[in-house]
Parts: sequence; C-alpha cells; structure tokens
Amino acid sequence: MKKHRHRILGAVLFVLYLVLLTYFLFFAEEMGRSPDVRAEYSYNLTLFKEIRRFLLYRNILGWRAVFLNIFGNVLAFMPFGFFLPVIWVRTRHWYITVLLSFAMSLLVETMQLVGKVGSFDVDDLLLNTIGGFAGYIIFVLARGVWERYSGTNRKYIKKPFAKNSFVAAGLAAAALVFYTAAISFSYYTQGNAPLAAAALGFCSIIIAVSSVVYGVFAMMEKEKNYLLAKISLAAAGILLLVWVLMIVFAL
Repeated sequence: MKKHRHRILGAVLFVLYLVLLTYFLFFAEEMGRSPDVRAEYSYNLTLFKEIRRFLLYRNILGWRAVFLNIFGNVLAFMPFGFFLPVIWVRTRHWYITVLLSFAMSLLVETMQLVGKVGSFDVDDLLLNTIGGFAGYIIFVLARGVWERYSGTNRKYIKKPFAKNSFVAAGLAAAALVFYTAAISFSYYTQGNAPLAAAALGFCSIIIAVSSVVYGVFAMMEKEKNYLLAKISLAAAGILLLVWVLMIVFAL
C-alpha cells in the first residue's frame, strides 16, 4: 500500500514536471521559444560545437546564457531520470533510463526543429542524457539511504527512522529547489516572466504541502525515530509560511 502511494505521488510530480518542461521548451517567450514562421530551420550536428562556443564567448554572451544552455540542459532532465524509476520498475536499470532520456531528448529536439521554436542540437542531446543519468544516480542513492536507514537491523540506532520521513525530507528539499529557481528566475528576467516564475512557485508550494503530509504520516508511525520527520515538517512549514507572506505582501 505504501509503495503504491509513493508511486502515485511520483506519477503526479512526474506529470507536473512534464507540463513545466513542455512550457519552458516550447511556449516560454522569455526563453526565446516563440515560433517564427519566417525563420529557417536551425540545427547543429557537430558535437561540442555549441558547448565550446558558449564557454569561449562566455564574457560576451553572459554567464546567464552559459548557465541556461549548458547547466540548464543537464538540470532540466534530472527529474526525468529520478522520477521515471520511481513510477516504472522496469526502468531501474541504468541503461534503460539513459536510453529513455536520450529518446525523450531526441523527441524534444525534433519537435523544436519542426516547430521552429528552437534548434536541433546534438550538444543538447548529450547534456539532456547526462542530466537523465544524473537523476538516476540520485534515485539510486536516495533508495539506498531509504533501505539502509528505514530498516530494523541498525545496531547503533535504537529506533529506525520512520519510512515516510525520507519522503518528507526529499520533498522538502525539492520544494526548496523550486523556490530557489522561482526567485532566481524572477531576478534574472527582472520580473519580465511572471507566468514562469509563478509556475515554479506553484510547484514549490504543492511539493511543500506534500512534504508536510508525508511528515504527518511519518509522525503517525509507531516506535520510530521522528527526528528527520520533525526537521522536514519544520523546513516545509517555514517555506510555506514564507510563500504566504510573499503572496500577502504582493497583494
């Protein structure tokens, strides 16, 4: 029952991630994604060409452009590599996740080329695939921590951590990441992308609420160590309070 609940939450977050990814890759005008019927088809088939260009001319293009085009392509696919093995057991082999990350990136690049809302770039294929693999590594590490510390065979811990506390902690961390992304994006765009910042903020709030829910579930487990659950509840609660204050002052 608990595994089923975790997969449902993973599926919900995965769908939310796909919606955000679709918006930023195809519809975000502040990211230069507005279609232009007059534009020529743009593509790059030389590996490392664009990466090298951004690194060589970083002072001219700006560090924001370097970050978005190099690190952004990696970060964008990390949730894909993390959530996929959570909701689909068959993808828990690293090579399957890597292949699916590459296939997803290939689909995105092709759609950007055909729709003229971007360019087909083999460097993006590489960076997206690396991001998917990095997300898979984080999943493996998180799963290892879960199995190691939620068991009952620990000699130096009298009571094992509540299993749901690990989920609560992971969600609290994710909520903080989305909060940071929302604030940073609003800052770098100088407030010219309110919809994108609001979308990231909304995700942060939803994930923080989920963290609180799982923290409560953790506190309801019997004969467990509740330290991690309390920390997660405090972090998520403070983050939600910050969001409430920001919304109130904005209104």
